[in-house]
Amino acid sequence: MAAAPERRSLDALIAAWRVGLRSIITIPCRGTHTRVIGPSTLLVTAASRRDPTTYSAALHEFRGKYEANSRW
Repeated sequence: MAAAPERRSLDALIAAWRVGLRSIITIPCRGTHTRVIGPSTLLVTAASRRDPTTYSAALHEFRGKYEANSRW
């Protein structure tokens, strides 16, 4: 069984969590799309979540958007 997407992108996930990420919503759409939809939520397509490079990039985007407000 392949590793879960969160395990494959663990460093990026931890960094995003440290700046406030609490929810990741996966939507069943075609293509790779991501959107930060607030200070604690990231929206990704299933394809984005399956691809470690795209998923990590989305998590880094979230971190970059909220890093200045982080308590860490």
